[in-house]
Amino acid sequence: MAEGLKILVITSELGGFSKSGGLADAVGALSQQLVRMGHDLRVITPAYASVEQRNQASTVVDSLGVPLDSGEIWCRVLESSLEIEPGASLPKVSVYLVEHEHFYSAKIFMVRMVRNTRIMLSVLVF
Repeated sequence: MAEGLKILVITSELGGFSKSGGLADAVGALSQQLVRMGHDLRVITPAYASVEQRNQASTVVDSLGVPLDSGEIWCRVLESSLEIEPGASLPKVSVYLVEHEHFYSAKIFMVRMVRNTRIMLSVLVF
């Protein structure tokens, strides 16, 4: 097989980290399959207050400026990992947790936060 692709997944939910519905399951299943196919997969997702892995994650970027219409906001990027199949020889998936107190301090998908979550993830990557 040819060398795998490098894939970046940007999602508001990820099974094992944050889940409020079927998106977390779908992203988790897709991630597993892509890794099994030999692709290098990385995931960016919010570090909601309910994400327990925040405590075990290491800081990758301590201070990252994200330009928004209202001015630049600052966030922190943490790195954790997701084991695809416990005990299997598959590589773990690197998960980057975007931490910003104002946007992600509430539990996942509080109504007032949904718009901010989408904006932050979109602008951060592009």
